[in-house]
Amino acid sequence: MKIMVSREVRIVDAFKAFIDTIAIYQNAVSFLIDVVNEHYVNVCGLPSQKAMTFIERLVHSTSTREAFYPSFDIRFHKLPSYLRRSAIFDALSAITLYRKNLAEWEVSDKLRKKPFLKRKRNVMPAFYRDNMFILDEENGVYRAKLKLFSDGDWKWHVFNLSQADVRNIQKDFSLEEVKCPVLKKHGHRFTLSFVFETEAELPKKGNKEYSICAVDIGINNAAVCSIMKEDGTVTARRFIAFTGEEDRFNRILNERKKAHSLSKCRTHRLNRFLKNHNENLARLTSSAIAEFASSEGAYVIVMENLNGKGKVKCSKKERLHLWRKRDIISRVEALAHRKGMRFSTVWAAGTSKYAFDGSGQVKRDKDNHSQCTFSNGKRYNTDLSASYNIGARFFIRETLKACPETEASEAKAKVPGLSARATCTLSTYISLLAVRASA
Repeated sequence: MKIMVSREVRIVDAFKAFIDTIAIYQNAVSFLIDVVNEHYVNVCGLPSQKAMTFIERLVHSTSTREAFYPSFDIRFHKLPSYLRRSAIFDALSAITLYRKNLAEWEVSDKLRKKPFLKRKRNVMPAFYRDNMFILDEENGVYRAKLKLFSDGDWKWHVFNLSQADVRNIQKDFSLEEVKCPVLKKHGHRFTLSFVFETEAELPKKGNKEYSICAVDIGINNAAVCSIMKEDGTVTARRFIAFTGEEDRFNRILNERKKAHSLSKCRTHRLNRFLKNHNENLARLTSSAIAEFASSEGAYVIVMENLNGKGKVKCSKKERLHLWRKRDIISRVEALAHRKGMRFSTVWAAGTSKYAFDGSGQVKRDKDNHSQCTFSNGKRYNTDLSASYNIGARFFIRETLKACPETEASEAKAKVPGLSARATCTLSTYISLLAVRASA
């Protein structure tokens, strides 16, 4: 299985050298968006390379061919060919997504707002190797040579790179494989994002016993992980929490709430801080989950499927937590494949609502939702119980999938909890194993 891995290297100097190049590139993309939209019928069915060639012939003149839009060469004089092609690919992607959203809106009930074409886009240029980018190494120190626009012409500029970032990349990849870095902006600093291709072999289950890592992403805890065997035995547990990061996140959230209550001022700065803290928490949590699952030898990481939630009408805090959960799930999937583990999701409804021992619905504490009371009076951690149910639902699905249809129907008749996915718990899975053993 081929996996694409992205790594960023910070540029440590010359923060203002990219401003003119970025402005020219974004203006070129805006120009090309109108061209692609006008000729979309001609390029919609073509492969990406042929579509790029078709658009390039419309805007770029040669000694033997006059462009259909000569104003492009006049406006973007001496624009490097590879930068022009990168802009065409960005314009093609933008129009393809816009046309797809527009087609879906046309066949829908049209209650949502009609999609609109955004021409001003915050896209960053890609620097193709040898033509726009050269990586130099001297005495173990790496520098990047980039072709940028300055003083009315396109010239080569040398930039110092963060050697710590370079060393981190060299632990896993060879810098000789670098092809086309993309410029990215973080605040007032710039980074080069490199993409590497790596091979990962996912394990095959076979006939031997295997264990899974069931993960519940909570609010009080960043995540709760349980290692579960095929017979329902839980062999290891891990509570993952980043208290300091959560405190900083909640402090900024309260500052934003207070700012809105005092005046109708805009909170772009606080919103940016919240977004960055949310991404950092997602990155830390996903790494901790993947490390724990790998150390315990898990065959697959199982999480809740939260992709179908849609647009949530709730408080800002709840929306941020939902976005973080989705980000964690996508990051864990990528890390699991890189570490040679499989990834799966299960039905999310009811995992925390029902007790793992089959006693029914739980009653959460008002002041601490991570603790709950079962119907039989037992006190337990809500997220830990949910992780048991997540693992059980995975095994229930795999067990019923491997059974003949008649045997699966008989099992559902003898175990009523199997009829609805939202009520499946660890107790349901234990009952299913007992029914199969007695058959």
